[in-house]
Amino acid sequence: MHANSNKEHFMSLNRIFSCLYIMGSLGAYPAQAQSSIGVNFMGRNGGTTSLAATEAAGFLVQTNWHNLASDTPEFDGTSPALKTSDNILTSVNFEWVANDSWRSNGGTGTPDEKLMKGIQKANPNPDTDEATSYMYFRWHNLLPGSTYNVIVYHAHNSANAKANTRVGATTYYSENQASYGGSFIQGTNTTAGTYPVANVVRFENVSPDGSGTIEVEVKKFIEDPQLTDGVGVAGLQLELLSGAWPEVNPPNILQDPADVLAVVGDTVSLSILTDGPWDVEWFTNGVSAALGTSTDYNLTTTADHKDALVHAVVSNPAGTATSQTATLTLDDPAPVQLVQGFLHVEHYGNIGGVIVSNLYNHVPFQNRAFDYDWYVGSAAVPATTLNNFGRIVEGFVRTPVDLTLNFFTRSDDQSEFYFNPVPGTGAASIPSDFPNITADATELNCCDAFQEPGVDTTTTPAFTLLASNYYGIAALYKEGGGGDYFELAWRATSDPTPADQLSPIGPENIFVEASPAGQRATLSQQPQSVTVLEGLSATFSVSADTLPVANQYGVQWMRDLVVIPGATGTSFTTNNLQSADSGTVIQAKVYTLVGTLLSDPATITIDGDFSPPVPLSAGLFTGETKIGILFDELVETTSAADTGNYTVDGGNLSVLGVEFPNIENNLVLLNLDGAPSAGVDVAVSNIKDLFNNTSGTDTLTLEASTLAPSTLVNSAGNPVNLGRGAYLGQGNYYVEAGGNDIWGTGDAGFMVNTALTGGFDMQVRVQSLEGPNTWTKGGIMIRESMDTGARNLYLLVTRTAGQNVWTFQWRDTTNAASGDIGGPNRLPNVPYPDAWLRLVRTDGTSNVISTFLSTDGTNWTPFFDHTIPGAALPETLIIGMASTSHDNGAAASPARVLFRSFSISSLGVTPVPLTVDTSGGSLELNWDNTASWTLQTTTDLLAGPWIDLPALTPPVNPSATNRVDYYRLKRD
Repeated sequence: MHANSNKEHFMSLNRIFSCLYIMGSLGAYPAQAQSSIGVNFMGRNGGTTSLAATEAAGFLVQTNWHNLASDTPEFDGTSPALKTSDNILTSVNFEWVANDSWRSNGGTGTPDEKLMKGIQKANPNPDTDEATSYMYFRWHNLLPGSTYNVIVYHAHNSANAKANTRVGATTYYSENQASYGGSFIQGTNTTAGTYPVANVVRFENVSPDGSGTIEVEVKKFIEDPQLTDGVGVAGLQLELLSGAWPEVNPPNILQDPADVLAVVGDTVSLSILTDGPWDVEWFTNGVSAALGTSTDYNLTTTADHKDALVHAVVSNPAGTATSQTATLTLDDPAPVQLVQGFLHVEHYGNIGGVIVSNLYNHVPFQNRAFDYDWYVGSAAVPATTLNNFGRIVEGFVRTPVDLTLNFFTRSDDQSEFYFNPVPGTGAASIPSDFPNITADATELNCCDAFQEPGVDTTTTPAFTLLASNYYGIAALYKEGGGGDYFELAWRATSDPTPADQLSPIGPENIFVEASPAGQRATLSQQPQSVTVLEGLSATFSVSADTLPVANQYGVQWMRDLVVIPGATGTSFTTNNLQSADSGTVIQAKVYTLVGTLLSDPATITIDGDFSPPVPLSAGLFTGETKIGILFDELVETTSAADTGNYTVDGGNLSVLGVEFPNIENNLVLLNLDGAPSAGVDVAVSNIKDLFNNTSGTDTLTLEASTLAPSTLVNSAGNPVNLGRGAYLGQGNYYVEAGGNDIWGTGDAGFMVNTALTGGFDMQVRVQSLEGPNTWTKGGIMIRESMDTGARNLYLLVTRTAGQNVWTFQWRDTTNAASGDIGGPNRLPNVPYPDAWLRLVRTDGTSNVISTFLSTDGTNWTPFFDHTIPGAALPETLIIGMASTSHDNGAAASPARVLFRSFSISSLGVTPVPLTVDTSGGSLELNWDNTASWTLQTTTDLLAGPWIDLPALTPPVNPSATNRVDYYRLKRD
């Protein structure tokens, strides 16, 4: 599971200590030691200051002291799991943060002298610097409800070292001894400003905070001029009063190393996930290869590593665990060759600005030293939320016949496109002499559809491409602030298709030079034969498993082995099938880096339709004069357009006209001469379907929606198309939307909405989505207000012929940029007409929104949670269905969305209490461990399977995984 969290780290020098509970009074110490854990600092060059396990020492006498070295330049560290004085291995570890260490002036002849010899120091630099006058000592992983005494030992190498030692709300003030005098002097002074000599202080009945931590803060009292260079701590003890120690069990391996596919000479990475940290030893073919604590193992391969077996052995003092064995499958290097279906993309990060010259002036780009690269299976690079980067997209195009055509480009920030009219292959045929060559097309604006020649510079002059020749192409694009993409289309000069209806060039006509070595591909989903009624549609799907990079393939659909223009997604839907279509064979060509795979053929069988159309529901928005009616199948427009076939309110209202939205002809909109009321009857008769079946008279009761239609206005002229909504009854809605996008710092589109107070559970099925842009959007949204730039969260889908993803986006701050889950986390292949979305807020005070996905509206899969940071969201929010065209051109068609079964319930589910934090540079999962949960993982969010990861105590760091994994909690 992936999500955002506003979890804070423990970093401030002046954190609140009220989470520690202090009680009790000082008194004589017990004569006999209780179970305790002691740490002894050895100091720089400590040598003889270490204590043997059998040596008894301390104010609270114990054996099994842990000797901690402190020779690192930072003088900081974290211990491994610690044993108690009675030899119990616990999961408790100890962290220390200081800026110096040394040794006191005392001797080392007795165990107590060894204990008091090596010290950690708070040594201000400069002398009066408050920030460097502190030391911190933290005991971690303690059990909730347990209580302890905390003992701190003080020493220094000179007199007059004054220390303020604090746990929670209690501070002891004492002066360090220059050397241990043979007896322990307990400091009991809690009055600031006076510093009696003492070498030990004790805090009684201390409970850990909610994370299982007890912290000790030691500060040097600043004097100017200073009388000594710092204060020292020689050791600490933690004595158990009540509860139990968290004992350590033998280690568990939670995730085994995965098999590796690579090329001889590659450096490969293997990893495991443990419940450690523990010691880890890696073995290659049974021979020890790496020893330490790293759960990652990097190996530069040779021919000797072919079919090598790699495993890890994890150990702690309680035992060992051995991982499953991973196999290294290594191909010999193979030369590059022309591969159909791909373009190559290189990414260059950390470049400011939005103009392309920022890229070709970038030294790494000049040297072609990219940050990373990959291949795309069409002439469209999906958008990303990354900022300040540049990319180059390159490869070759080929036409099957001689064609004279124009290229069309689209991007977010600026882009440039280059075409080499001289045919040829190889790197020399790809334009590359930037900026000394002139671009054939340049994008200077953002987010327009493909434009006609002469409208702007995003269309190239006409070029003639000779059949079966390869022509080199390159495109540069630059992003300043997230959301950028690049798309390339073409159109023959004789083709009348409007530019804004073009799709990016599909995999059939693009090529790249690549090596098949180290690549594998198999079809994981085949299109299935179907039997459908006349007039209905059929959807076919295909997918492939590719290694080592997942989802690196392109698709081209064929009908009876003839390419279907524009049918390039992982699914293909026919429309309005007729009896003549019976026997048609649908097949997919799947392009991979190891060659083209041909799917199984899927045959369409048509059954005759002998049933008349049935109106399912009718509805309206209160106060409007438009009624929406939804039928169970496509209707014939002549009969459905006859106003005499409808009677509203017994004839008291006249039907002035009938509309057929472009999305499907199974819904009609009636324009009336007045506004009807909910509850009146609508009679529908003599409506034919596409096969001349004629209905009798059906009577529907008109429903009024509790939601209202509203345009989301970004600025004057945006949206050009103001959009509209129609209620069809029984939770079904038709929405049209214009606008350039719901994204960035403002929103333009259309929303059917209502204000709702408190928690809610909102669900809808998106039956169909059309629009002019690959990023045309439709989904469910919550908003702070209808103002442009308002804080919002939006769970949405995009059209099949476009991005074809489920995704989740938000705006955390009013008028600030939007964010989303990022390209790798978007789920591909939206299963229209069964794309179910769900968005939950548990109560009216929560800033946490949970999202879920489904293909049947019953079985829901958690998607992402997001917490809006900062000020609390209002108890009353605007919620509903929202859409945007993502194309504000005057000639652009609107987005058209059919929403089905929309519902809002105040009986929302409680979202899984799993939080995710990535602020430290790695992934950390956390949850409320007072309840009984099992962490589960999968690599396929919708299909599963979900695998239990037992015996885990939060927090868990699964960063060792090298796959795209999802996580959730299961109630035990």
